[in-house]
Amino acid sequence: MTKCGKIVILSLFYPKLIELLHTNHIGEKAIIYRLQRYFFVPHITPIIQKCLDSCISCKKYKAKKTPEKTSWSSCDKPFQRCHVDYGFSDDYSEWFLVVKDSYSNYLFTK
Repeated sequence: MTKCGKIVILSLFYPKLIELLHTNHIGEKAIIYRLQRYFFVPHITPIIQKCLDSCISCKKYKAKKTPEKTSWSSCDKPFQRCHVDYGFSDDYSEWFLVVKDSYSNYLFTK
């Protein structure tokens, strides 16, 4: 049976289909993409999430989410906080040091 030119899969077969697609431990988006490319599978996303949440290998090797970005506290006076970096000048073939004062945004180089 087809719908929109795709094969209709009965919900009875969703778990086995997800298991087959997940043998390489690909992520949720990849599984959904592959399923929707060839099959008509309505309301399968929660079942995929449940399957992936129960996969021990995926839990073990899942990439850690990046921590939230935080901003620096504001400075009340000059040189309360400075940022330091170094670079190389191709024109002069020398290394140089850069210091930036966070309060005034003034750059110092040496």
